[in-house]
Amino acid sequence: MKRTVHLLTAVRPIIIQFFLYFIVLFADIAHAISNENAKLRAQSVNTIVLHAISGPICRNDRVVFSGAKGDANRWKEYFEKSAVVGIHYIVDRDGRVASSIDEDRIANHAKGRNSRSLGIELVNNGDGVEDYSSAQIEALINLVRGIMSRHKDISRENIVRHSDVDKRTFRCNGKDVDLKQDPGSKFPFQEFLDKLSLGMENNPDKGKEPDMNKSGSIFANRSKGEKNTGSIFGNTQDGENYSGSIFNNRIDKKDESLFNR
Repeated sequence: MKRTVHLLTAVRPIIIQFFLYFIVLFADIAHAISNENAKLRAQSVNTIVLHAISGPICRNDRVVFSGAKGDANRWKEYFEKSAVVGIHYIVDRDGRVASSIDEDRIANHAKGRNSRSLGIELVNNGDGVEDYSSAQIEALINLVRGIMSRHKDISRENIVRHSDVDKRTFRCNGKDVDLKQDPGSKFPFQEFLDKLSLGMENNPDKGKEPDMNKSGSIFANRSKGEKNTGSIFGNTQDGENYSGSIFNNRIDKKDESLFNR
């Protein structure tokens, strides 16, 4: 009996910590699962966070990247089926733009930054090997200009990479590895900012909207409140089995993830 009491006393702090962690975790999850139930913002948008679809994971003691197969349509469907992660825009390799969660709603895309930010995914491996196409960068510039024309609290300094705002690491083969490396070393960040600033200086009150329906794309702006459908969990990539967290490390504390969230 005494042993049982001592055991309960010892594990009680662990149980309480575990319980509190999940309260915080699922409170954050409620912020953005899909457009139809994403939480409306209580504060103005002041930040844009740039992502790449793919990110690092540890497999067989080697750091590999999860990959970004498919187009923006595939990833739009992925995010809108996900029970946890969400995104506002996805920019394809060919410059097409898909809109998902509305700008006036919160998406889970950058841990600790969701309440006042918009998230933009770039379809790219994010591994420092795959280049970003000129069409993709141009579409991103036009998209961001349009966003900044609607949200006056966003400054150039508050356009950040995911790797700038999330410094978590994971262990792989005895070494610390940056969990958030996106959009990666191949993303021309300074060039992007320079071109963005040039365009805003020449015409500060107007941003050119990207083509949401280019080349017969089914992508459409979600500002009219269209509903999403799909299973509550996103699919793994091409049926592969990853050991990573289902929460994709945008709100979870696991070391590995299916994608770089």
